[in-house]
Amino acid sequence: MVHKIEYGDRENTISCYLPEGSVPDKSAVEELHQMTGLEETLEKLGSSSDFFQGDRNRIEKIILTPDFHKGAGIPIGTVMMTKGFAVPQAMGNDINCGMRFYTTDLSEERIRERLPKLT
Repeated sequence: MVHKIEYGDRENTISCYLPEGSVPDKSAVEELHQMTGLEETLEKLGSSSDFFQGDRNRIEKIILTPDFHKGAGIPIGTVMMTKGFAVPQAMGNDINCGMRFYTTDLSEERIRERLPKLT
């Protein structure tokens, strides 16, 4: 299920992918709001012609994975696509901590049939 998170004082609409029936963690949403304040910093730095090479350095898109929860400055499960800069803090210290994406030739129907035995 996709939740949309919008802040009235920010440009980005954030897509949060969570299991059906769940809601984003409130403290993580607050932390995310603070983190998106980076947009204001980018605008200020961009006004200095010597800081960036090129135009309009920005956060292009933000999505949140199902393990979204409060981190230390940037919530765990936050994925940012940026243009013209990187955010080292976004790498965190728990890279490869457990989220995985696998492909399979099994149909959704076959998986759902066996899900009760797996859980």
